[in-house]
Amino acid sequence: MTTPGQSGDPESPFYDNLFPLWAADRVFPVFYSRERIEGVTAERVELQPGG
Repeated sequence: MTTPGQSGDPESPFYDNLFPLWAADRVFPVFYSRERIEGVTAERVELQPGG
């Protein structure tokens, strides 16, 4: 786990969200099915090739 969070942007809600789990020696769930991933998705970025 990367503590304090998964983002390097201090304005992101994911900047320091993992610290409490890490400090309590806990982890977060990891999902693998599309349905579960889409069910917990907070933000989606769609990239398109330029040109």
